[in-house]
Amino acid sequence: MRYTTSSYLSDSFWLVDFFLSLWKKVKPKIYKYLSRAIDFEYDLYIERVYGNLFTGFLIIYLGLIACFALTKYTERLNGVRISTITTNSMSPVITPGSIVISAPHQKYSKNDLVTYKEVNVKTGFVTGKAITHRIIDEVNFEDGSFFVTKGDSNSQPDPGRGTKSDILGKVVLIIPFLGYFDAAIKSFPGFLIFIAIPAIYLIKHELVYLKEANRKRS
Repeated sequence: MRYTTSSYLSDSFWLVDFFLSLWKKVKPKIYKYLSRAIDFEYDLYIERVYGNLFTGFLIIYLGLIACFALTKYTERLNGVRISTITTNSMSPVITPGSIVISAPHQKYSKNDLVTYKEVNVKTGFVTGKAITHRIIDEVNFEDGSFFVTKGDSNSQPDPGRGTKSDILGKVVLIIPFLGYFDAAIKSFPGFLIFIAIPAIYLIKHELVYLKEANRKRS
């Protein structure tokens, strides 16, 4: 009988003997698994993945839109605000059609990009419009501190004086071009094209799938 190297190592070192014994036990299972993998119908699997690729894309797409809508709906509760920029007052830092995300901060200082509530200079009432501009100065008066804001591409500062309570938040993220999509889905044709039709297609696809699954089960 020939004394092999593996036999010598197995007799001399208990750790080697342990791993060799373990390999003898798992080797048949590994070979069995590999044989099944070789016989696997890859063409059919790839065909199924390719056939459901568009449906998967729609699920992710509608899920992202749902998260976006939920964030905008709850912005008064969590303080995070999503605004669509339609002017070029902050170009080139923020181009028209961009979306900016602002979040409240404890302190605001010079050069911060902030979103604030517009106040009518004559009446002193809030107009309901939000503006995203840069703080260029902070002025202290007897009645408190006020911020001076200005768009980067504007020649003059914004009219009026803004307080900390007027600031909705500091800009934390700028997403170019997404504002065009936000504006589009707010229109009726855009809602049909980008929301309603994909949702109807997805629901119809799932109903057909469930019907086919029930038929095979029965």
